[in-house]
Amino acid sequence: MSITKRINFWDILLDLFLLAVAYYITMRWLPLTNQEPFEKYDEIFLFFIVCWIGGGFLCLRYRKEKEVLSVLIFRSVFSALLVTFYFLIILPFFQLIDLSGYSVYVLIIIPAITLFFEITMYAIRYTFRSIEPEPEVKDISAESLLNRISPLLFQFLEKSVPIQKDALNITDSTNVLSLFHLENKSHFLLLDRFNRVKDLNLFLAMINQKLFNKGFLVGSFETKNARKKRILASRSWGMNYIAYTYDYLNKRFFPSFYLTSSLFSMFYTKIDKVFSKTEMYGRLYCAGFEFVEDCKIEGTTWFVFRKTGKPKRYKETFTGALVGLNRIGKNGKIFTEYKLRTMYPYSEYLQKFMIQQNKLQEGGKIKRDIRVTRIGAICRRFWIDELPQFINLLKGDIKLVGVRPLSKQYFNLYSPELQQMRIRQKPGILPPFYADMPKTLDEIQQSEMRYLQRCEQKGVLKTDFYYLRLILNNILVKRARSK
Repeated sequence: MSITKRINFWDILLDLFLLAVAYYITMRWLPLTNQEPFEKYDEIFLFFIVCWIGGGFLCLRYRKEKEVLSVLIFRSVFSALLVTFYFLIILPFFQLIDLSGYSVYVLIIIPAITLFFEITMYAIRYTFRSIEPEPEVKDISAESLLNRISPLLFQFLEKSVPIQKDALNITDSTNVLSLFHLENKSHFLLLDRFNRVKDLNLFLAMINQKLFNKGFLVGSFETKNARKKRILASRSWGMNYIAYTYDYLNKRFFPSFYLTSSLFSMFYTKIDKVFSKTEMYGRLYCAGFEFVEDCKIEGTTWFVFRKTGKPKRYKETFTGALVGLNRIGKNGKIFTEYKLRTMYPYSEYLQKFMIQQNKLQEGGKIKRDIRVTRIGAICRRFWIDELPQFINLLKGDIKLVGVRPLSKQYFNLYSPELQQMRIRQKPGILPPFYADMPKTLDEIQQSEMRYLQRCEQKGVLKTDFYYLRLILNNILVKRARSK
């Protein structure tokens, strides 16, 4: 798409007009400067115009995409503050332009008046836009579906969903409001990719309500790996990696980094989210679905999930570096264990699925656990992800040496006898696993049983010191590491 098709030049002309009006009002009616204000401020005002328009481009204020009113106002305010800060702080500090002979009030009043006019114009524009009738939601017939899909996709759908209108809801809309008019049926098919859905958890929860119990959801999404492959293949070598780096920062890093996530949620409302397969399936399990089958067609992953219950979450979860996990503590009390994130978001909802699909390897960990990120694997190997557990240590949820805090899914894999012994003691940061180095789940249970029995027979403090010596010897001397 060319730049002329992406930029709204009418907004630029409107900004120029409002700046001129604000400049005239300030110079003519406000007693802020000398008797010849126009002659004195003309040159600096022209430079101010250039900076104002440049700030508008940086803050995406001139894009043609439709945005909600709050986003436009936020961009205007942020842009005005950015330009004012540049004039009052950056220019004098680096001595780029001598502003000693100019009034500070003029440099504040002009952007303030312009900003007031801009917000007023936005409000008027959206007032008239809001009274326009809502576009009618089109109901896609099963027959028209056949003309819109590829033969490979049709083969996949033919064995997964019935192409009968009385049993199947079909839509290409990613708006939650478009789902309200649909009737409850046994199958739901979304033609558009789930990457384009704005409020994904709420959207999936609404689909859940529109399906009968044990009903099937069929949809598609583009994984982060498929997106990377597509971007790298779309341009020549060199330019493709520049484009991918920009896409990675714009779509993945800044929107999820805790210092910039709130800012990007205000600036970037265009929906084209990037999901890993783990996160998408985790969201589906969180929404009350379970996996049936999937396949990849022309770079897009298509899936079939079955409804199993009600959604567990409607709002978006926090995806920062620090994560809180529900764990079973002393007396069966549930507490929040703090760790550095080593898995993709929503991975916690896939634990039962991963155990069923891949079983457990030596040491009680899941085989080929695709939920763990590359950086997360390094953090786990050197226990960097465990450092926030000292918050739990200070809170009294855990102690230094003790059985590992377990999720409900893992806890249910243990024998009833061991479960009862576990909840009589606090869990710990350093488990007896590193003293015995067991390989199977049965051996892990035997290792924890010996530790807990020793605690009851010889006392917790004495047992912890004994196990601490064994654990430190294995870690420091024998180089035992977590997988």
